[in-house]
Amino acid sequence: IVDEVRSDIGSYADLELDVTNQLLLAGAFRYEAYSDFGNTLNGKIAARFKVNDQLALRASVSSGFRAPSLAQVYFNSTFTDFVAGQPIDKFIAKNNSPITRKLGIPSLKEETATNISAGFTATPIEGLTATVDYYYVNIKDRIVLTGAFDQSDPDIGPDLVALNVGAAQFFTNALDTKTNGGDVILTYAFRMERNHFNL
Repeated sequence: IVDEVRSDIGSYADLELDVTNQLLLAGAFRYEAYSDFGNTLNGKIAARFKVNDQLALRASVSSGFRAPSLAQVYFNSTFTDFVAGQPIDKFIAKNNSPITRKLGIPSLKEETATNISAGFTATPIEGLTATVDYYYVNIKDRIVLTGAFDQSDPDIGPDLVALNVGAAQFFTNALDTKTNGGDVILTYAFRMERNHFNL
């Protein structure tokens, strides 16, 4: 039985300012304090510029943070798997267990992210609205569950034999990912006699 508790206190503030009739600036920050993990401060800056009544540009940059979940830090599971007809005891070890420390698995750390977006909204003709956005998300130290390391592994196989474990898996900060893409939304509204149509 595992009985673990976490508390988290956060505060958030944002501010929007019409610098001119055309330019809007916005900023935000979030501060969080975890009882078992530490503190984090993240922010966002955004701007919107109205070129004219038909075109507006916008962009934003922000940072993100995700602490390891309690399950990722403390989850344990032992089960028997059959490989080629042979039973093998497999162990998903919690991050701070003696096995993970023996095998040199480091303590989990937070995932951090940088987000960038830019785009525009245009109304080139009456009734037609186009919204185009580009986004980029860079996440570092993503937490994943590894595959099973068994006793034949050249690096940790002898340790598993010594610990009398057939195979082991762990949660670890293993990946950095980058995602980018775009969204295009076209909306056309028109009226025909008494009816309104949206496409």
